[in-house]
This record gives sequence, structure tokens and C-alpha cells, in this order.
Amino acid sequence: MTIQFVSVSQENYLECIDLSVDDTQNRYIAPNVFSLVQAAYDPEMYPLAISNNETRVGFILFHLDEELSG
Repeated sequence: MTIQFVSVSQENYLECIDLSVDDTQNRYIAPNVFSLVQAAYDPEMYPLAISNNETRVGFILFHLDEELSG
């Protein structure tokens, strides 16, 4: 098993959109397509695909808070 964080690109963004969470988790997380749109218009948001070998297994969107980092 090789887990990697990969930049979201034209080649893999559809795979990120297709990822989903369990139905019991839907109320806690925005759909990936919404997060990708947010990242496209907010330069402080960073989307990453999570891969196991070459298979997309997850997606994260984070915001680096400059005040907290330092």
C-alpha cells in the first residue's frame, strides 16, 4: 500500500468528484464538486486527491490559516 497526496488536475478531478462518503456522513461534509469550485475561486483553499497506488481513495480541501501558522 502506497498512500500519496496528489494535486487535483484536469486528469484526475472527475475521479475526485466521483468519490463519496457513507450516507451517514453526508451531513458533515460538502460534496467534492462544491469543494473543487470553492478552491477554483479562493486562492487560499488547497484541494488534494488521496491515492493508494494509482487508485483515488479520498479527497481533502484545506485552508492554510496564516495567523495560526505564523
